[in-house]
Amino acid sequence: MRVPLFIEFSGRNVLVIGGGGVGTRRAIKFLLAGANVRVLSLEFSNELLRYAEQGKVELIRVMPMMRSCLGGILSGLTWWLLQQMTQQLMKQLGS
Repeated sequence: MRVPLFIEFSGRNVLVIGGGGVGTRRAIKFLLAGANVRVLSLEFSNELLRYAEQGKVELIRVMPMMRSCLGGILSGLTWWLLQQMTQQLMKQLGS
């Protein structure tokens, strides 16, 4: 089922989980909509790395010891989008 959402993202905080191709496309769409974008992943695409170097996105690399910190990372977000995650990341997040 698809639900069309018309949400103003300008100035909103958004978390995209997954730094591969799908996550990169989603992050860029939210950037173009004016959102403050964080990407949480084990690895990041070269394109996301370039955006981070320019200060346009915040990249958060997840490691097993960071699992207890996820509550702080997720707090204050207006919207978060779950992308295709590797099985390893899903296990680390407790999914």
